[in-house]
Amino acid sequence: MKYVVALDIGGTNVRSAIVSETGQILFKDSVRTILHDKEGLINQIQMMIGIAIRQCEKPISGIGIGIPGPVNPETGYVHDLPNIGVSNIDLRPILEARFGLPVVLINDANAAGYAEAMIGAGKGYKTVQYITLSTGIGGGLVIDGQLITGTRGFAQEIGNMVIDPNRPSPNPSMNQGSFESWCSGKSLVLMAKERGVECNIAGEVFINDKLTGLFDEWLRHLGMALGNIINLYEPDIIVLGGGIMKSSQYFMDKLEECVSPFIYKALRNLIPIAKAINNQDAGLIGAGLYCLYRIN
Repeated sequence: MKYVVALDIGGTNVRSAIVSETGQILFKDSVRTILHDKEGLINQIQMMIGIAIRQCEKPISGIGIGIPGPVNPETGYVHDLPNIGVSNIDLRPILEARFGLPVVLINDANAAGYAEAMIGAGKGYKTVQYITLSTGIGGGLVIDGQLITGTRGFAQEIGNMVIDPNRPSPNPSMNQGSFESWCSGKSLVLMAKERGVECNIAGEVFINDKLTGLFDEWLRHLGMALGNIINLYEPDIIVLGGGIMKSSQYFMDKLEECVSPFIYKALRNLIPIAKAINNQDAGLIGAGLYCLYRIN
């Protein structure tokens, strides 16, 4: 049995784990992410890796890291982390020199998508489209067990897909009217505030009677985005994960009818939309499994 250290770096927390080649998590830890400080973030990542290695009695084969932004699939170069406030990090050589282990970096949504395709809700399907609905929005596309990253790592940045231009950009790196500007957790909270309602988390929008109109608008734009993806390459299944899915009981049964107006009639009700089953650990598991896949 092989084991790797896996990290899932998010805009709120940096999470670490020891992951086996079967996707089992043996150890897990979490700290608040250091923001707007490149050196501080790098030091924090090194600290978390060191702690995880010391917790494992078995030999470690490598280090897999999920990054919330585009990552060059060959060099591991991190272009931009908009929700963390840093950019242009050449992390892999730093970590390989420090720990003497191969390091594989992957976009965090790609990592979660890989986990769901290999051992999650998408297992057994040929083409799996994963979407994370969280602070931001990202995607992971797996076809015949192969993760589609693009040459430079920008493939599946679906949060930047424009679906309706009448929203400001969610951050300086992204398009006005993007999927993320309409449907992310951060955007939901902002739109609630614009309507005079303070919400701490996106899930509060779904249970507030004053925000029924916002909920309906969010659903329509989510259906539009999923419809665009289906029109592009007709995945066999769409798997939804991320923090917003903690409130999935309020909208999952409505999604099919929200998607239908935006796709060909012949495809309606044929492409299942499923909830991720690895939940908040999908990014960790996927980073670990993809690391083992790349170094084997």
